Amino acid sequence: MTKESNNIHFKEEEKIDLYGIFMMLLHHWHWFLISLILIGFSTAYYLRKTTPEYSVSATILIKDAKKGMGNGMSELSAFQDLSLFSDPHNSIDNEIEILKSRSLLAKVIDQLNLNIRYKKEGPIRTREFYNNAPIEFRFLGSDSLTNTIAAKFKVTILSNREYNLEDEDSNFFGKFLFGDTIKAPHGDLIITPRFNSLPSNPNLYISATPILTMANDFSKKISVSPLNKKTSVIKISLEDELKYRARDFINTLIKQYNLDGIDEKNQVSKNTAEFIDKRLELIHEELSSVESLVAFYKQSNKLTNISAEASLFLENTENTKKEVLKLTTELSMVKFMIDYLEENKKFKLLPTNIGLNDKSISVSVSNYNALVLERNRLVNNSTSENPVVTNLDKQLTDIKQVLFASLENVRQTLNLQLTSLSEELQRKNSRITEVPQQEKEYRAIQRQQEIKEALYLYLLQKREETAISLAVTISNAKLVDAAYVNQVPVKPKTQTILFGALIISILIPGLLIYLKDLLDTKIHNRNDLENQINAPFIGEI
Repeated sequence: MTKESNNIHFKEEEKIDLYGIFMMLLHHWHWFLISLILIGFSTAYYLRKTTPEYSVSATILIKDAKKGMGNGMSELSAFQDLSLFSDPHNSIDNEIEILKSRSLLAKVIDQLNLNIRYKKEGPIRTREFYNNAPIEFRFLGSDSLTNTIAAKFKVTILSNREYNLEDEDSNFFGKFLFGDTIKAPHGDLIITPRFNSLPSNPNLYISATPILTMANDFSKKISVSPLNKKTSVIKISLEDELKYRARDFINTLIKQYNLDGIDEKNQVSKNTAEFIDKRLELIHEELSSVESLVAFYKQSNKLTNISAEASLFLENTENTKKEVLKLTTELSMVKFMIDYLEENKKFKLLPTNIGLNDKSISVSVSNYNALVLERNRLVNNSTSENPVVTNLDKQLTDIKQVLFASLENVRQTLNLQLTSLSEELQRKNSRITEVPQQEKEYRAIQRQQEIKEALYLYLLQKREETAISLAVTISNAKLVDAAYVNQVPVKPKTQTILFGALIISILIPGLLIYLKDLLDTKIHNRNDLENQINAPFIGEI
C-alpha cells in the first residue's frame, strides 16, 4: 500500500505537524472502528457478567455521658433522686470495635440465617437468592452442630413433589420428596418447597458455611466509622450483591448491639439485687427473733405503757440513739460488703449504691465493675490466657485489696464512733436511776428491734430502686437513620468503565499507527526529503 504524505519527522527548530498526524490517523480509520467494536463487545460482556454491588448505610448516635445522652434521659427524670442512673463515658473507638466484632456479627448471621445461601446459574452470570429462593434448606439438629457445617449441594427440581440431590463432588444422593428427612454425611437435613409453579431453571446450588467463617467475611466487608471527631454519630455501611440482605443485616446489627448493651448494663443491677435479697433473708430472721423477744418480755413482765417519768429522761437521749442507729446501719453494710468480697473468689460484679458514704469505696467499686465487664467481653472473644485479660486480672486483684483495706478502715472508724456514742449513751442512761429495771431492760430489747427494723426497711428500699433500674435500662445507641439502600450500584462503575473503554479503543490503534510511522525510515515522497534536509529542491519524478 502506497503511503501518502503522512510521515511525521522533525527539523531542528520545527513544531509537530498536527494536521499531518490527524490526516495519518484518519487514513487508518478502519482500525479505530475495529478496535471500538472489539473493546465495546468485551466491555459489554464484562459489565453483563459482573454482579453489581450496592452500598447500604445507616447512622446511629452513641449515647455518651460527656456529650449528652440525647432524649432518652428525659424519660428517667422522675427517678433522678434514686442516684441509680449514672452512665460511664462510652469510648467511640471501643463501640466501633464491638460493632465489628465477630461474636456480634455471628448473632446477626444466625438470626437472618445467612449461612445458608442459594444460587442458580444463568447464561452469563450466577444469581444469588435472598428470601425469595424457590426452596428452603435446613439442617436438623442443635445449633452448635448445624452452625459449624461446611457443605455444598445441587438440587434439581423435578416436579412440585420431587427433586434430585447431589453433593459438591456430583455424588448422587437420590430422588426425594419435598419434606422428607434425608440422611447425609453432614447430618440430617430437610428441603421444603416455596414455589407455586416450577421455576424456569430447575437447578439450584446450596452452600452451608460455618457462622464464624461468615462473620469473619462480613467483618472485612462492613465499615464502621465516626462521621467526625466532634460528634458521637457513627456511620455503618456495607457493600453487597444483595442490597436488601445488606439492609436487613445492618438493621439487625444495630438492634442486636442495643440488646447486648442492655444486658450488659443489667448485670450490675442483677448482681446487686441478688446481694440485697440474701441480706434481706438474714435480717428478716434476726428481726423476727427480736420481735418475738419483745412480745415475750412484755407478756412476762406485764408491760403496756411507758411511764411519763421514763419518757422525760429518755427524750434527752433520743438524738444520741439516732446517731447510734445510723452508724450501726452503716457498719452492718460495711460488714456485709466485706463478707461478700471474701465469698467472691472469682471476678464477679460487686453491688453498688448500697448506702456507703465513703466516696473512695464507691469509686473503687465502679472501677472494679467496669474492669470486670471489660474482662468478660475480652474472654468471650479470646481466652483467659490473653495478655490483656491477665493484665486486667492483676488490676482487679489490686483494686480488691484496696477495697478490703478501705472497708476495714471504715469499719474501725465506725466502731470507734459507736464506742464513743455508746459510752455517752451509757452515761445518760445512768442518770435514769428512778426508772424501773424492767423498763430499762425493755428499752434495750426495743433498741435492738429498731436497729434490725431500720436495716430491713433500708434494704427493702434498695431492692425497689434496683428493680426500677432494671425496668428502665436504656440502649447504648439511638438510631439516627435506618439502613438506606442506594439503588445505583457502586460496583462496577459503568460510566467510568465505558469512558475508559472508549479512550482505550482510540489510544491502542492510534499508538500502534504512530509507532509504525515513527519506525518507518523509507522516503516515499518529496515531503519526506524536505523534512530531513535544508537544501534547494530542483524537481521530482
